[in-house]
Parts: sequence; structure tokens; C-alpha cells
Amino acid sequence: MSPLAIVVPAFKARFLDAALGSIAAQTCRDFQVYVGDDASPDEIDGVCQRWRSRLNLHFTRFAGNLGSVDLVAQWHRCIALSHEPWVWLFSDDDVMPADAVDRLLRAIRTEGDRIDLFHFDADQIDVQGRVTRTMAEYPPSMGARDFALRRFRFEIMSFAPDYVFKRESFERLGGFVAFPRAWCSDDATWIRLGAANGIRTLPGAKVGWRHSGDNISARHDEDGPQKVRAQVDYLLWLDGFLTQHPAQPGEPSDDILLRAGLCWFFRQADYLQARLLADESRASVMRLAAVRGYSRTKLLASMIRSDWQRLKERRQRRAHASAPQ
Repeated sequence: MSPLAIVVPAFKARFLDAALGSIAAQTCRDFQVYVGDDASPDEIDGVCQRWRSRLNLHFTRFAGNLGSVDLVAQWHRCIALSHEPWVWLFSDDDVMPADAVDRLLRAIRTEGDRIDLFHFDADQIDVQGRVTRTMAEYPPSMGARDFALRRFRFEIMSFAPDYVFKRESFERLGGFVAFPRAWCSDDATWIRLGAANGIRTLPGAKVGWRHSGDNISARHDEDGPQKVRAQVDYLLWLDGFLTQHPAQPGEPSDDILLRAGLCWFFRQADYLQARLLADESRASVMRLAAVRGYSRTKLLASMIRSDWQRLKERRQRRAHASAPQ
């Protein structure tokens, strides 16, 4: 059996050829590729056919679309197509460097008995594959609490296709943590998988994470309230996780993490252009009063401040747009 499954949940064909091409270019070939077509209107199978002679590629077209209603469930059913002991959940539009599998399997041979989660650094690329943003690199080893704090402080970026996990640990812990639109699901899962032995980053060439405008992280108009709810669910989940996994010497305390998490929440709300005082979002945010150190009064004051600032910015933009040129 190959040690590695590269699993590609596929819905968009636009960049799938580039993704599979980067997999076919690997200098080490000891892996299997599983493509799960989420009942796409695109010709996913046609793209896959072009690579069958160069890849051990297993294609499955699912009868119904699942990702639009439960993206985590789509990830899970794609992973279930595979059997290998390590899983790389890649995407249908990103690219991996040619030596990625070689570096990964060498690390698995030397450290795989004590590491559950490996990570590749990533850079942002555009539709032409050009690097448009250089991301901060991770330290060689990072604890789960340090990861959470750095994410809350926007010191590092994190995606799904830059991680490889041990199947046994992933299944034992229950798979991906499910939040609406899978928003924050990957961060919570990496925290859970990295809790025991940390996150091990492999030095070298980076994964190319494509920002094309089609990503779920680039679309907020339709699902902004769901993402707000997911962020609330994530902070509630994190509060419980921290209680069950006490800080060790040198690690960020619960108080530091939860305070940073609240600041992160409102910065993310600004990014999502969310109207927090709208009925659906307000009800979601007020659930955060159950988190240690959060209060209903402070939450409401922060929501008012956030919405007022956004309203002020909209008025300034309109005034600028209507001013004589």
C-alpha cells in the first residue's frame, strides 16, 4: 500500500488541470490520488482523463452535490474513498511544489511515529499562477495553542491544502470539526490534531494557494451570517477545548487566547462586512456570552461600535464617489 493519499474534492474545473499537473510533476511517485466530483456541472472527469496515464488516479462522481450545503461532509466522503495511512486533502485549484511528496515521505519515515500533522508553508498565487502575496513562514515546530494565538493575531495564514495528517489520529478524534460553510473548521481541526505533538512544518518550496475570486474565503455576500455563526461556534468550541487541554509551561494561557479570540472575531466581522446588529447575526454573537471572560454588555457594545464604524465608512465612500472629480 502507498503511504499517502492525495484527496481532491473537486467542483471547479477551471484550475483542476494545473492542480493535477503539479501532482503529476512530483519527483516521488509513492502515492495514490482520489478525486471526488461533487456532482459538478463542469467536466471534472474529462480533466482527470488527461492525467490517468501519469497518475494512480481514482475518480468518483457523487450522485448529489453536498459541498454547497455541508462542505465538511463533502471533505469526509472524499477522504473515505481512500485507505492510505496519511492523507493530504488538496484542492482543485492550488498547486504543490515538485518535491513536496518527497520531503513529506522522508519526514514521515523519520518522525511519523510521533507527529500527527505536517505542514507546508504557502504563498498566495493569482489565476496565472504568479505569487501575489508572500506569507509568513511557520516555525519548524509549533504547539496548538501557539498556532491559535498567532492566527488570532493575524501573524500567520492557514488553509486546508497545506496540511497532511495521520489518518488514524484524524479518525480517532472524529474528523474535521464541523462549522457552517466549513469556516474555521480547518483551524479547529489542526488545533485538535496538533494538541499532543504540535504542528511540524517542512522547510523548502511552498504550496501555491490560489486566490481566484471563486474561493469560499473570497465570497461573503451570500453567506456572511453563516460565517459569523461559524466564528461564534469556533470560539465556543475553543473555550471547551482549552478547558480539556490545560496550558503547559510556556504556552499561552486560556485568558490570553480567549481575549485575542474576541479581538479576532470583530476584526473578522469587519472583513466579512457583517451587520452584527441584524437579527440573525446578533443572536449568534450573543451566544458568546457563554465563553469565559465574555459578557453580554461588552459584546453588545462591540457590535454597536463595529456596525457604526462600517456605516461611517460606507457614508465616506459614497460621499467620495459623489464628489466632483
